[in-house]
Amino acid sequence: MKKILIDKICLRYFKGVEDKEIVLGDNINVIKGRNGSGKSTIADAISWVLFGTNQAGATKFGIKTKDKDGKEIENVAHSVEISLSVQDEQEGLMCYLLTRTLSETRKDDGSVTNNYTYKVDGEVETAGDFKKVVDAICPEEVFRLCSSPYSFTQMDWSEQRKRLNEMFGVPSVEDVTGGDKKYDAIKELLEKEDIDKVLKHLNYKRKEVQKSLDEVPVRLEALKNVLPKAEDWADIEKQIKEKGQEIAATRKSLNTIDNGGADLIRKQQNISTLNLDHKRKRIMEESAQRRLGEIIKANAEAKTACKKAVAEAEQNIEDLKQKLKSFDVALVKCDARMNELDAEKADGKEKWKLIKARKWEWNEDEAFCPTCKQPLPEDQVQKIMEESKKAFLNNQASDLKKLGDDAVRIKEEVKKCEENTEYFKTQQKATQTQLDKAEAELIEARKALEEQTKKEEEKVSVETLLAEKPEYKQVCDRIKKIEAEQEKPADEGMSEEDKKLKADLEKKLKDLESEREVLASRLAVKAQWEKVNAQIVGLHEDRAQWKEQIDGLDEKIKAASDFQKRSCEVLEENVNRRFKLVRWKMFRRQLDGTDKPWCECSVDGVPYSDLNTAAKINAGLDITNTLKRHYGVDVPCVIDNSETVQEPLYEGGQQIRLTVTDDEDIVIDYENRDEV
Repeated sequence: MKKILIDKICLRYFKGVEDKEIVLGDNINVIKGRNGSGKSTIADAISWVLFGTNQAGATKFGIKTKDKDGKEIENVAHSVEISLSVQDEQEGLMCYLLTRTLSETRKDDGSVTNNYTYKVDGEVETAGDFKKVVDAICPEEVFRLCSSPYSFTQMDWSEQRKRLNEMFGVPSVEDVTGGDKKYDAIKELLEKEDIDKVLKHLNYKRKEVQKSLDEVPVRLEALKNVLPKAEDWADIEKQIKEKGQEIAATRKSLNTIDNGGADLIRKQQNISTLNLDHKRKRIMEESAQRRLGEIIKANAEAKTACKKAVAEAEQNIEDLKQKLKSFDVALVKCDARMNELDAEKADGKEKWKLIKARKWEWNEDEAFCPTCKQPLPEDQVQKIMEESKKAFLNNQASDLKKLGDDAVRIKEEVKKCEENTEYFKTQQKATQTQLDKAEAELIEARKALEEQTKKEEEKVSVETLLAEKPEYKQVCDRIKKIEAEQEKPADEGMSEEDKKLKADLEKKLKDLESEREVLASRLAVKAQWEKVNAQIVGLHEDRAQWKEQIDGLDEKIKAASDFQKRSCEVLEENVNRRFKLVRWKMFRRQLDGTDKPWCECSVDGVPYSDLNTAAKINAGLDITNTLKRHYGVDVPCVIDNSETVQEPLYEGGQQIRLTVTDDEDIVIDYENRDEV
């Protein structure tokens, strides 16, 4: 790492400082003084001599010194000279003496021209060569970032994020996915675009597909409005063909009549009608035969169902009667048990009286020794008496307790018997109601069986069923009539009947041609129907494909969102492990649930913008320390307002702490701390 130290700074007529030399130590330099004593001027002097700007980066600021009346002092050179020591691991120790001077040329008309002089180690250099020397020591951008705790934090968040990504690298796709197969769907996209563009592209594509999908109902409705009514096109074609055959046959018949063959045509018509009527007669007879079978089967099934209903009702009545008997038996048992309990209760009362009537009596024999028959001592006799009385009372109490327990038991049993009696009576009443209902149902079931038996005995035949159809008689009569007409001899010449037949055929021909035209016009709609229907089918297919695309896009969007979230975590982990105090938030969650690029540091969870001055300075120092390690250069760090921090972070190197005190003139304290 290259280490740069400022050994000495000399100011001549710079920002109000006419002549001051400041010597700095290698470690911590605390420059103290009241406001306006020139502390910040030192920071501007360092920046100006190296880069031609103040500490904030401005090229135009009040460099020239003014007198007590506020007028610029004329004909003086404004200069800053700085002595640097640069310790490079490869080139060793190098020392530089850099000077930047601003002088002016005043003309009679009052105009002023500024002239700049640059010196390196006392030798005058051009501005370009001077800049090359400074850049070789440390590029301006790096020096500014590493020499102030405010430089990096005052940058726009996008520039901060860009710098951090350039410094520490954006994690690769493999770093984020870790081989997880759920990211395979977007892996190819991520190899071409960054995650933000991938998400934007996927969401845009989904929006477009969804738009097409949303238009489907409207387009379908429009197509349905112009879709002709669907018909059986094959049947219409078949009807047109049949109509054509009938037309040809009718024309042939008319030619035959014109050639004197009216009787032949009439007989042919009669044969056709006769065949049709015979067919209709046969169909009606077969239908009557089937109907007869259905009636016989239905009657048999109905009678079986009625018999089953009667049997079930009879069995239900029998079950309910048995249930009533069981309740009668249970009630008798309850009455018997209640009588037993009443007897036990009366017996207990008598025993209670006898036990309560027992009195303790002293047996005089117990006052003598059972062995020698000598009277026992009085105190011993008294003790025996007390024990005897106590034993009597205990026995009496025990007997009374047993009677009391028996009384409780009897009471509980009485209550249980009463509850059982009430329950059995309730069930008995409910069962009787069920029995009454079941007997009524049995009467109805037997009545239904009787009616069904009568219905089954009614004689039903094919003849009776056909007699109910007047059309059957009409067909039979027409068959007889046509068969009789077929036996009549043919008339000579065209009779009135022949003329009527011809007129009927001519009308039929006209009707057939009209019907064929109608069918043809209906068939003409088929082409439009097929076209519109094909569009509807295609639209349904498109909708299915769009739905499938939506599902696929949703899967990719989910994977991309997960990838973005994970990449945020990896990126933040990668960045934050480089810092000791601050933590960076590289993304922030949007209202739509996505993570958008962001960059903001925090300390102990508090965002930088909400930190107090002390915390902001230490956060900035942590950042400068990390930047120094990254760029491999240790430059002097100037800390303005350092009095607001009790313990500014220090990891070695040269620090210049500008502190406000009551000192009239600048005072420098040196702290030689080499420890990190």
